[in-house]
Amino acid sequence: MASSITPPAPPAPDSLAALQGQDGLDIACGLAAVGGKPAVYRRLLGLFIDTHGAEAAAMRQLLRAGDLGALAAHAHHLRGSAATLGLIEIETLAAALEQAAGGRGPTLPVPELSQTLADALDDTVERLRRALLA
Repeated sequence: MASSITPPAPPAPDSLAALQGQDGLDIACGLAAVGGKPAVYRRLLGLFIDTHGAEAAAMRQLLRAGDLGALAAHAHHLRGSAATLGLIEIETLAAALEQAAGGRGPTLPVPELSQTLADALDDTVERLRRALLA
């Protein structure tokens, strides 16, 4: 006799289940910024990947060139995007780099901050890319 058990349906495309438990991601914060709409949040995370996916390499290049003003501007833009989406780790690191590269606040080691942010950004983009494809 054949079983009449139906396999569970795949998650809806706007499901956030694959994003749950991601380090450095505050989903509630990101959802609040988009009026609680999961599909919009997922779309904006995808846009973040598209927009900032190569940002780490660009920041490394700016650091090598010694262009701290442009590096601070990149960090500022990245910080705003990350804050909106609840990417807390990226927001925090970008804010520190923005201040350090812009010569504001305590003197912090710009090369180390830049490298830490670039590494975290590369990791975050890759994890988000995998989660959004799940």
